Amino acid sequence: MHKLPRKPKPPSKLPAKPKAKRVAKPPPRFAVPATPTGRPSSYRPEFAEQAAKLCTLGATDIELADFFKVERTTIWRWSQVHAEFCNALKVGKDAADERVQRSLFAKAIGYTHDAVKVLQHDGAPVIVPYREHVAPDTTAAIFWLKNRRPKEWRDKQDQDLGTAPNPIVVLLQQMRARALPVVLVVDGPATEIEDET
Repeated sequence: MHKLPRKPKPPSKLPAKPKAKRVAKPPPRFAVPATPTGRPSSYRPEFAEQAAKLCTLGATDIELADFFKVERTTIWRWSQVHAEFCNALKVGKDAADERVQRSLFAKAIGYTHDAVKVLQHDGAPVIVPYREHVAPDTTAAIFWLKNRRPKEWRDKQDQDLGTAPNPIVVLLQQMRARALPVVLVVDGPATEIEDET
């Protein structure tokens, strides 16, 4: 028997339900794969000690990358994957920061150090040791105090607006006190106009 083709269904009067879209979850922003993929890492355990020494001398992440001949993002990745490398970076950078802090403090208060001068006497060099005093540096002292005691030393001081008068209002009051009275003259005697403010 021969089947007749089916008639298409008439369109329904109800609006079609929109299909629910499946939204894929984005991958974590800084995820490190559980199983290594791609080429093997060039990291070696002795890098941690080298990085600590370089950071103690003040090396930045870019300088570390240059030293290890890798990209800066690789230094970041190593610090995420290898705990000993991350700790080495922190310890080295903390030591460098402490040296800078001590130097800034010494410069702010002044210091004395041993020095030598090389002079010439009868054509022969003469080394003369002496003690040199470096005077306190005002800029270093201000920088130190602004960071250590910001409430007392920052440039902009907070004022309690409830008790402090508004300087603009005070200025306007002083100007009004000094001003001549406004006088209106209309066919007859002059009359003073009162200020309604």
